[in-house]
Amino acid sequence: MKKTFLIIAAALMMCLPTFAQQQKVDVEALQKKIEKSDADIANEKKATKASTWVKRAEAMMAAETAYTSQIYDNMEANMVQLMLGKPKGVEDAVIENIPYAKMRYDAFNLYISGDQKVKGWEVVKPVYEGAIDKAIEAYGKAYELDAKMLKKTKAGLQIVCNNLGKSASNSYFLRDFSAAANYFEKAYEVSLMPAAEMAIDTLSIFNAGFTSYFSGEYERSVKNLLIAESYGYYQDGDLYNVLYNSFRSLYGEDKAKLAEAEEFLFRGLELFPGNANVITCLTDLYLALGKNPEAVVPKVEEAIAKEPSNAMLWYGLGAINKELKKYDEAMSAFNKVVELNPGNALAYYYIGTLYVLKGDELNEQLNNNWGSETYKEDKKKVEALYAQSIAPFEKAHELMPNEIAFVEYLKVVTFRLRNESADIQAKFEKYNELFKQMNAK
Repeated sequence: MKKTFLIIAAALMMCLPTFAQQQKVDVEALQKKIEKSDADIANEKKATKASTWVKRAEAMMAAETAYTSQIYDNMEANMVQLMLGKPKGVEDAVIENIPYAKMRYDAFNLYISGDQKVKGWEVVKPVYEGAIDKAIEAYGKAYELDAKMLKKTKAGLQIVCNNLGKSASNSYFLRDFSAAANYFEKAYEVSLMPAAEMAIDTLSIFNAGFTSYFSGEYERSVKNLLIAESYGYYQDGDLYNVLYNSFRSLYGEDKAKLAEAEEFLFRGLELFPGNANVITCLTDLYLALGKNPEAVVPKVEEAIAKEPSNAMLWYGLGAINKELKKYDEAMSAFNKVVELNPGNALAYYYIGTLYVLKGDELNEQLNNNWGSETYKEDKKKVEALYAQSIAPFEKAHELMPNEIAFVEYLKVVTFRLRNESADIQAKFEKYNELFKQMNAK
C-alpha cells in the first residue's frame, strides 16, 4: 500500500480540533442499566410486566449500537473525528485487494477509503455480547405479556431490523460472509414475529442464502434459498443459479442426490425461461448426470413459439446452444435478441464471443493440418472470423462502456489482427490503453 495514503490520514488526525461535541460512550452506565434489567426480570412481580421487557430491549439496543449508532457508510472521516476524537492510531488494511486506512479506537475500528470516507467498521469490545439477540427476545416477551404494547414493540423491532441490515452490510464489506448470513437470518426471523407486525422479509432470507453460499455453508444456503423460493422471491431467477451452485458444491459427484436439483431448476426454467444462468445450470447438471442437455432446448423453443417477441427467451436459447457448442444456432438466437432489443449489450458481447469461438475452433483444425494445400486460405477464414467479432464487441462496449470484459476482448482480438491494417493497429492501441486504465482502478 502507498505510504502517502497513511500520510493523508495522519494529517487529518493532527489538524482536526477536539470539540466539545465529541461523543464518549459511558460503558459503565450502559452496563448498569443491563444489570438493573437482569434484576427486574429476575423479580417475579416485575417480570410479569410488559414494560419491564420493553425497557430491557431498549437497554440492550443502546448497548448494541453504542459505538456505531452515528456511523454510516460514506461518512466523511473528518466528521467521525469531530464526534469521536482522534483515533489511537492508523494502520494499513487491505480488503479484496483494495487499500484502506484502519482507524483504531479503544473499542472499535473504522475502515477509511482513499477519498476519506467510512466504508466499514468492526466492534472489538462490545458493551454486551449478544445484546441484539436479548433485545429481540425482550420485545417478543413484552408483546406476549401484553398485545397492547404492539406500537412500542413494532417500533423497537423496526430499529432492530435496521441495525441488523446495517450490520449485515458491514459484515459483507469485511468479507465475513457467515456473520452477514447470521444478521440476514435474524432480520427474516424478526419479520415473522407477531410483535413486529411487518411484511415477511424475503429479501433478507434470500441474502442469507446468498452470503452463506459465499461462506461455504452450502447446506445452510440451500435451506435459506428454498425458504425464499417458497415466498415467491426469485431475484429475477438468479435464486436458482445460487441454489444450484450451493447444491452442486454440497453433493459433488453424488448423482443420486444431484438428480434432485432437476426439479427446482425446471421450476426456475418455467418461471424464467430467458434466464441464461438457469439454462447454464441445467446444462451443467445434465452433463454431470450423463444426460443429454439438448433436452432443455425443446422447452425453450416451446416458450418462444408462444412468445416470439420475447427477447429473453431468444437469449436463453442462444445461451444453451452456446453451451452445447452449436455456435451457428446460438448466433442466430442472439441476432434475434438484438433485433428485438438493440440495447442488449450482453447479446452483442455473445455474438462477438461466438465469432471468436468459431475462429478458435477453425484455428485448432488448422494447426492440426499444418502445411496442407488449403492452409493459407483457411488461415484467412480464421482471421475473418476474428475480425467479425470486433463490431459486436464495440457495440457492447458502446452500450456498457464501464464493462472491462468487453474492452479486454477488443484488446485481444485487435492485437491478433494488428498487422492486418493501420485501422486495426489503431484500435489495438486504443483498447490496450483503455484496458490498462480500467484495470488500474
